[in-house]
Amino acid sequence: MTTLKLDKYDMAMHKATATDRQEHVLNNLNLMDGNLMATDGFMLVTRKAHIVPEEGEQIDALIPASLIKTIQTKSKNAELKIGGGRVTTSLCNDAGVNVEISAKTGGNITQYPRVADMWPTERPTTKIAFDIALFKKLLSALPNQGALCLGLHEKHQVVEFVCTNNPGENRDFNGMIMPMYMEWDRMEWPSEKEQKNKNAKCPHISIRSYST
Repeated sequence: MTTLKLDKYDMAMHKATATDRQEHVLNNLNLMDGNLMATDGFMLVTRKAHIVPEEGEQIDALIPASLIKTIQTKSKNAELKIGGGRVTTSLCNDAGVNVEISAKTGGNITQYPRVADMWPTERPTTKIAFDIALFKKLLSALPNQGALCLGLHEKHQVVEFVCTNNPGENRDFNGMIMPMYMEWDRMEWPSEKEQKNKNAKCPHISIRSYST
């Protein structure tokens, strides 16, 4: 049995999972190699997991996003017990009573894309950083449909954007946002970290193209 502790940011990762039933394996958070991962085939997010494995045991498992979504409606934190093909936790119900909820782990984990095979092999050539709160505020003002196009200039200059959501109506959202200063030379990108672990022998499993 393995204990996986989730905070509100871990649980929010369920929003990056697929909702299409045909992509069943992607309807889960993936706990693998000590990391939590979520993807819908077009975007991917990964974060080091807060796990407490039993001595000599390391469990990899697919955790149903629907279970995480249910937990999130009741609590900002959770502690999951994973083992025997099931994920179990306890929640306080509307009557104030702690009840146990459980779900089967979500299918064949070998069908889940291997993140180590997906990172680019070279360091990023163009880099930009935004204040998270400021960027969220901008996104909240834009529609869910269409495309957000970013135009980059010289370092430390504003980033232009065009949000195309009404083709033919000439009513796009246009604007700019100021980037943050970052010491890029000190940053290690995920692709660089994976290059340090070339000895891992894992099958490459393709999913939808991220360039779509």
